[in-house]
Amino acid sequence: MCGEAKKKADALRKLASITFAHLEKEVLVKVLEKRSIEVKEVNDLIMEEESTWMKPLKEYLELDILPKDKKEARKVRIKAPSYKLMNGGLYQKSFLTLWLQCAGPNQASMVIKEMHEGICGLYFGPRSIVAKILRMGYYWPTMHEDTVTLMRTYESFQIHTKVQKQQKQELMSVLSAWPLSKRGIDIVGPLTEAPGGYKWLVVAIDYFMK
Repeated sequence: MCGEAKKKADALRKLASITFAHLEKEVLVKVLEKRSIEVKEVNDLIMEEESTWMKPLKEYLELDILPKDKKEARKVRIKAPSYKLMNGGLYQKSFLTLWLQCAGPNQASMVIKEMHEGICGLYFGPRSIVAKILRMGYYWPTMHEDTVTLMRTYESFQIHTKVQKQQKQELMSVLSAWPLSKRGIDIVGPLTEAPGGYKWLVVAIDYFMK
């Protein structure tokens, strides 16, 4: 055992004395004078029209300009305290969150579709979608009407919505006092042509015996 231990110790001593100069690692450091990747600005892909429901409010809050119509000017003056311009956008006060970002017609359509059937959607009804939009921080005055109108055009909404089974008006019973006092005749067809060229069917029903 002592001989084997001595051999191992000599082997370790020999390994320790060997230098591996050719295996030394070097870390190359290069200082860049400018960025290798330029910072790119992200532009909004949703373009709104120049004239939207937000334009009179922005003009009043930013430039103190009111519409020429007295009634419209009064409406803008009453609504203005609930809105604020921040970072170039219009925001409205909310009871649920601090501020709600105001959306134009094009952005509103995109938000409704995304909430209903996008990555955030669970095919909710209009009322749930509007509540979810408010929690996400968006607002526009006609959001309830726009949500109902737009969602009715979606195929997924038409598939998942409840079917209205209630009759639009009360059913009227047709009474007959005795047999053959009242009869109904109708023509069914055209059907597959039978021998002799017959393809129409005359159906007669007695209201008392039906």
